Amino acid sequence: HDDWEFARTHDIVAILSVDPNFRESIRQTQPAKLVVDFLNTRDYDLMEEVIGEIDIAFISGDADVVTRLERLAASVDTLIVVTLGNQGSIAFHQWARYKQCAVPVAHVVDVTGCGDAYQAAFTIAWFQGHGVRAAMASGADAASHILAHYGAVAHA
Repeated sequence: HDDWEFARTHDIVAILSVDPNFRESIRQTQPAKLVVDFLNTRDYDLMEEVIGEIDIAFISGDADVVTRLERLAASVDTLIVVTLGNQGSIAFHQWARYKQCAVPVAHVVDVTGCGDAYQAAFTIAWFQGHGVRAAMASGADAASHILAHYGAVAHA
Protein backbone atom coordinates (compact mmCIF):
# COMPACT_ATOMS: atom_id res chain seq x y z
CA HIS A 1 0.00 0.00 0.00
CA ASP A 2 2.76 2.46 0.93
CA ASP A 3 4.61 1.75 -2.32
CA TRP A 4 1.53 2.54 -4.40
CA GLU A 5 0.96 5.73 -2.42
CA PHE A 6 4.57 6.70 -3.09
CA ALA A 7 4.23 5.95 -6.82
CA ARG A 8 1.13 8.15 -7.04
CA THR A 9 3.13 11.14 -5.79
CA HIS A 10 5.13 11.12 -9.04
CA ASP A 11 4.19 12.45 -12.47
CA ILE A 12 5.71 9.48 -14.32
CA VAL A 13 5.99 5.83 -13.35
CA ALA A 14 8.21 3.50 -15.39
CA ILE A 15 7.89 -0.27 -15.05
CA LEU A 16 8.86 -3.46 -16.86
CA SER A 17 6.05 -5.55 -18.31
CA VAL A 18 7.62 -8.62 -16.68
CA ASP A 19 7.42 -7.07 -13.20
CA PRO A 20 5.04 -9.11 -11.03
CA ASN A 21 3.27 -5.85 -10.13
CA PHE A 22 2.85 -4.71 -13.73
CA ARG A 23 -0.90 -5.28 -14.11
CA GLU A 24 -1.63 -3.77 -10.72
CA SER A 25 0.53 -0.74 -11.57
CA ILE A 26 -1.85 0.18 -14.38
CA ARG A 27 -4.63 0.66 -11.85
CA GLN A 28 -2.64 1.85 -8.86
CA THR A 29 -0.45 4.56 -10.38
CA GLN A 30 -3.22 6.78 -11.76
CA PRO A 31 -3.01 9.72 -12.41
CA ALA A 32 0.73 9.34 -13.11
CA LYS A 33 1.85 8.83 -16.69
CA LEU A 34 2.76 5.18 -17.23
CA VAL A 35 5.84 4.20 -19.25
CA VAL A 36 6.30 0.48 -19.87
CA ASP A 37 9.34 -1.38 -21.13
CA PHE A 38 8.21 -4.60 -22.78
CA LEU A 39 11.89 -5.52 -23.24
CA ASN A 40 12.16 -8.12 -26.01
CA THR A 41 9.07 -10.07 -24.98
CA ARG A 42 6.60 -11.07 -27.65
CA ASP A 43 3.48 -11.32 -25.52
CA TYR A 44 1.27 -9.51 -28.01
CA ASP A 45 -1.88 -10.64 -26.21
CA LEU A 46 -0.73 -8.79 -23.10
CA MET A 47 0.22 -5.74 -25.15
CA GLU A 48 -3.15 -5.66 -26.87
CA GLU A 49 -4.90 -6.00 -23.52
CA VAL A 50 -3.09 -3.13 -21.75
CA ILE A 51 -1.78 -0.81 -24.47
CA GLY A 52 -4.64 1.67 -24.16
CA GLU A 53 -3.78 2.25 -20.50
CA ILE A 54 -0.13 3.10 -21.19
CA ASP A 55 1.29 6.48 -22.18
CA ILE A 56 4.55 5.22 -23.72
CA ALA A 57 5.34 1.60 -24.61
CA PHE A 58 8.92 0.64 -25.45
CA ILE A 59 9.88 -2.70 -26.98
CA SER A 60 13.16 -3.97 -28.35
CA GLY A 61 12.55 -5.55 -31.71
CA ASP A 62 13.14 -6.12 -35.37
CA ALA A 63 11.23 -5.66 -38.63
CA ASP A 64 8.63 -8.27 -37.66
CA VAL A 65 7.92 -6.48 -34.38
CA VAL A 66 7.61 -3.17 -36.23
CA THR A 67 5.05 -4.66 -38.61
CA ARG A 68 3.04 -6.23 -35.80
CA LEU A 69 3.03 -3.08 -33.67
CA GLU A 70 2.20 -0.79 -36.56
CA ARG A 71 -1.15 -2.55 -36.82
CA LEU A 72 -1.70 -2.29 -33.07
CA ALA A 73 -0.70 1.38 -33.01
CA ALA A 74 -3.43 2.21 -35.50
CA SER A 75 -6.05 1.33 -32.89
CA VAL A 76 -4.73 3.29 -29.88
CA ASP A 77 -3.42 6.70 -28.90
CA THR A 78 -0.45 5.23 -27.00
CA LEU A 79 3.01 6.28 -28.14
CA ILE A 80 4.76 3.04 -29.15
CA VAL A 81 8.52 2.96 -29.68
CA VAL A 82 10.42 0.00 -31.13
CA THR A 83 14.15 0.18 -30.49
CA LEU A 84 16.26 -1.56 -33.12
CA GLY A 85 19.78 -1.33 -31.71
CA ASN A 86 22.25 -0.05 -34.28
CA GLN A 87 19.37 0.25 -36.76
CA GLY A 88 17.83 3.11 -34.75
CA SER A 89 14.21 3.19 -33.72
CA ILE A 90 10.67 3.43 -35.06
CA ALA A 91 7.82 5.19 -33.26
CA PHE A 92 4.10 5.16 -33.85
CA HIS A 93 1.82 7.88 -32.57
CA GLN A 94 -1.53 9.21 -33.71
CA TRP A 95 -1.45 7.20 -36.94
CA ALA A 96 2.01 8.46 -37.90
CA ARG A 97 5.25 6.50 -38.21
CA TYR A 98 8.60 8.04 -37.29
CA LYS A 99 12.12 6.76 -37.96
CA GLN A 100 15.28 7.67 -36.06
CA CYS A 101 18.70 6.48 -37.20
CA ALA A 102 21.22 5.46 -34.58
CA VAL A 103 23.81 8.14 -33.87
CA PRO A 104 27.17 6.98 -35.28
CA VAL A 105 29.84 6.21 -32.69
CA ALA A 106 33.50 6.03 -33.73
CA HIS A 107 34.37 3.21 -31.34
CA VAL A 108 31.70 1.12 -29.61
CA VAL A 109 32.97 -0.01 -26.22
CA ASP A 110 29.92 -1.54 -24.53
CA VAL A 111 26.18 -1.62 -25.28
CA THR A 112 25.16 -2.06 -21.63
CA GLY A 113 22.56 0.54 -20.71
CA CYS A 114 21.94 1.94 -24.19
CA GLY A 115 18.28 1.02 -24.21
CA ASP A 116 17.76 2.43 -20.74
CA ALA A 117 19.52 5.67 -21.70
CA TYR A 118 17.41 5.93 -24.86
CA GLN A 119 14.19 5.39 -22.94
CA ALA A 120 15.07 7.84 -20.18
CA ALA A 121 16.06 10.65 -22.55
CA PHE A 122 13.08 9.98 -24.82
CA THR A 123 10.65 9.99 -21.90
CA ILE A 124 12.01 13.21 -20.43
CA ALA A 125 11.92 15.00 -23.79
CA TRP A 126 8.40 13.76 -24.56
CA PHE A 127 6.92 14.79 -21.24
CA GLN A 128 8.68 18.15 -21.45
CA GLY A 129 6.54 18.79 -24.51
CA HIS A 130 8.96 18.01 -27.31
CA GLY A 131 7.59 16.20 -30.33
CA VAL A 132 8.16 12.58 -31.26
CA ARG A 133 11.08 13.36 -33.58
CA ALA A 134 12.87 15.46 -30.94
CA ALA A 135 12.29 12.82 -28.27
CA MET A 136 13.70 10.12 -30.57
CA ALA A 137 16.75 12.25 -31.35
CA SER A 138 17.30 12.86 -27.64
CA GLY A 139 17.09 9.13 -26.96
CA ALA A 140 19.48 8.27 -29.78
CA ASP A 141 21.96 10.88 -28.58
CA ALA A 142 21.86 9.57 -24.99
CA ALA A 143 22.39 5.99 -26.18
CA SER A 144 25.37 7.04 -28.29
CA HIS A 145 27.12 8.52 -25.25
CA ILE A 146 26.69 5.26 -23.33
CA LEU A 147 28.17 3.22 -26.21
CA ALA A 148 31.53 4.88 -25.80
CA HIS A 149 32.04 3.69 -22.19
CA TYR A 150 32.16 0.48 -20.18
CA GLY A 151 29.02 -0.09 -18.17
CA ALA A 152 25.80 1.86 -18.17
CA VAL A 153 27.21 5.23 -17.05
CA ALA A 154 29.40 7.62 -18.98
CA HIS A 155 32.10 8.66 -16.52
CA ALA A 156 33.50 12.17 -16.64
